Amino acid sequence: MKEVGFALRKINTEEFATIDTEVVEEKEVDVQLNVNNGFGINEENKRVACFFHLQFELDESPFIILKLNCEFEIERSAWESFITTKNKIKFKKGLLQHLATITLGTARGVLHAKTENTPYNKFYLPTINVIKMITKDESFDLEK
Repeated sequence: MKEVGFALRKINTEEFATIDTEVVEEKEVDVQLNVNNGFGINEENKRVACFFHLQFELDESPFIILKLNCEFEIERSAWESFITTKNKIKFKKGLLQHLATITLGTARGVLHAKTENTPYNKFYLPTINVIKMITKDESFDLEK
């Protein structure tokens, strides 16, 4: 994969919630982590956004919800090299995996900062293998 110049330009915490539950007081609980992700583009600013929706759940009921995205500005020449036709742009899975790894690290920090000095702070975002999550290139329609 050729090197792609990019910069993290914006972090957006779209939603954060803790739902009052006794789970945070218990020592041993069987907590599940539900993770969804996706990507979007801002053609005008040559940005790719990586989205993550994370939910810590107990018996399928969420008690911590975090939705965030990171916006990455892609270097102009790289952006233009990804355009496949007049109305399509395609990003290789390796680049998307890299952006997702950065976004997950950011989510880990946001989760810690939002739960610091609360009983919810004992729930950590574990390492997640984005290679298994993001298995193919992504194409997007262009408006121009």
